[in-house]
Amino acid sequence: MTADEDAITAVVDQWMEATRQGDLDTVLSLMTDDVVFMVPGSEPFGKARFAEMSRTMKDTKIDGTSRASCPGILGAYEAQGTLVVAGTDRLPGGLRDELQKVRFDRREAAIGFTQLPKSAGVLVRILAADGAALRRAMHATWCAARLVLKGSLPLERRK
Repeated sequence: MTADEDAITAVVDQWMEATRQGDLDTVLSLMTDDVVFMVPGSEPFGKARFAEMSRTMKDTKIDGTSRASCPGILGAYEAQGTLVVAGTDRLPGGLRDELQKVRFDRREAAIGFTQLPKSAGVLVRILAADGAALRRAMHATWCAARLVLKGSLPLERRK
């Protein structure tokens, strides 16, 4: 690995360990003040809103690992997003299959899936040409997941 890849991997490892430990201050210290989170069905939000939402989940235990053979953004893709579809009960077996049916123009976005342990959900990673393409891909993926989980699409939000 290059020095850059080592540095990226170290930050991801530190983020994951802080998340497992419930150490919000460390997680917040790893992001810039101008970070933007794009969550399907919501307007983009920043570090302050992330902190506020995280504090409401202080009793929630989060565990996981992250392995990247090539961390960072690859090729022509300039944006990356992660969607975790998880639940307290076993999620429908067809969830991953339905998410794999979501298609994008390869020049616009690429999508990958990982089944979470004990069928607890699916981790979706999306690489996109830009922020707008990422938002479209995240929204399409969330719509597919919501259709499987709830039997309906998310409500349209007014802008």
